[in-house]
Amino acid sequence: AKEIRKEMYEEEPYIPGWHRCGKFSITASLIFILLLLVLGAVFGVVVYRITIIAALNTCRIYEIKTHPRIFASFSAAIMNLIVIQFFNWGQLYSHPGEKEARQSFRYDPCGPVGCLLELSIQLFVFIVIKQIFQIMWGLIAPKLQRWWKMLVNRKCHQSISSLEENNALSPVSEEMVLHDEYLEKAIQFGLVTLFVAAFPLAPLVTLPTNIIKLRMEAKKFLCSKRRVIPKRAQDIGAWSDILSTVTNIAIVCNAFVIAFTTDIIPRLAYRIWYTSDLNLRGYINASLAVFNTSDFNKDFLSDEYINGTMPETCRFPGYRAPRASSNQNGPHNSFGVTEVFWHMIAARLAFVVIFEAETDSQRENRTNEMEEEIGATQIPAKVDPIIIKVNPPDLPGYIAVETSE
Repeated sequence: AKEIRKEMYEEEPYIPGWHRCGKFSITASLIFILLLLVLGAVFGVVVYRITIIAALNTCRIYEIKTHPRIFASFSAAIMNLIVIQFFNWGQLYSHPGEKEARQSFRYDPCGPVGCLLELSIQLFVFIVIKQIFQIMWGLIAPKLQRWWKMLVNRKCHQSISSLEENNALSPVSEEMVLHDEYLEKAIQFGLVTLFVAAFPLAPLVTLPTNIIKLRMEAKKFLCSKRRVIPKRAQDIGAWSDILSTVTNIAIVCNAFVIAFTTDIIPRLAYRIWYTSDLNLRGYINASLAVFNTSDFNKDFLSDEYINGTMPETCRFPGYRAPRASSNQNGPHNSFGVTEVFWHMIAARLAFVVIFEAETDSQRENRTNEMEEEIGATQIPAKVDPIIIKVNPPDLPGYIAVETSE
């Protein structure tokens, strides 16, 4: 199909709207992921430096967990996802004729089916593209570093010993040796758990990339870095509290994703409250508000609609009352929310409460089951001691041991 441009009067290929929408979403996601990589690098450096300063000032490494600056990296990772989830669901947007809304982000709400598709695309692109970039950089960076060192040594015409070669490897901080790895896994864990309701395949997608990155990190740790002194650790320290906090927040976040990002709850509420036979007949008309096209500002319309014919009314997502009559104040003082809007809000919040209560009960039952299993496998308190007697050896290299209860 062809369309004629009014400025040049030339034919050019016609691209359907849904094709343009898909390309725009993917392009915007790719641009955003590049910005997130830059922000993540900046935030990572800032968090690392602040954490080192805090550790040096306190002289106690375990007090790092008292500093919440590690969570700054999470904000750079999930900022856009939070905006899509909670601010683009259409309730900050009143009607198409609002002049102030066209100059802000409020004029970019999600479609009638909700924001779940946009959230899934953003999450998929962020998880997959970022992992691919990191894998490619992990493969290329060590080879470039090794090539550069070989080039420098060749220019100097010097042959270095193995000791000097090992000393030229990348130094590793003993205190923060696994900080970057833990931070990356914590951010990935947060993305997967916080928005798993929007993209249920996220754990499956991250599994092969994590396996590849695990092998790459192990090879880099053995071949590209200096040897570190092994130390015993009881647990992962502050990261255990961080992951536990993210898990608790993820339960609440997924409840709000299901309630406010999708139209599952409004459909269920419409079946129960507004129909007698529990069907969805008339749901689309009930979820779309009516707007008179005569209230449009002419600056917003193209010449095709100004000089031609235009429908009298159009519909937009929202539970708002139509404008009764024209007045001097303009359309921005009308289009108030209807009673149905508050019914839907009550249904969404009720779902969040029920979801949280059910999750807490399941967690409590699981905790009780684990405590019972641990109690059943514990050794009884009263056990007769075992006395071990070592006799002089009859043969060289052998020790005769006798045990008695």
